[in-house]
Amino acid sequence: RPFEDSEWQADTGAAALIMPAKTLYRLEEVAMLTPQVLALETGASRESAGYRIETYRKRKVELLKIR
Repeated sequence: RPFEDSEWQADTGAAALIMPAKTLYRLEEVAMLTPQVLALETGASRESAGYRIETYRKRKVELLKIR
């Protein structure tokens, strides 16, 4: 299970620090939320940016604390 995998936890935590949800939201607002743009904006790899965008889209409300 993901919560038992320390490498997954470390990767997810690092992604949240490097690519915060507010950054993704800002890019989404101007229709620029792509792995390429997010990677350039944050210095992350395109692969990591792609995974972070997937997580963001699945958990947007929770990550941004929107009701």
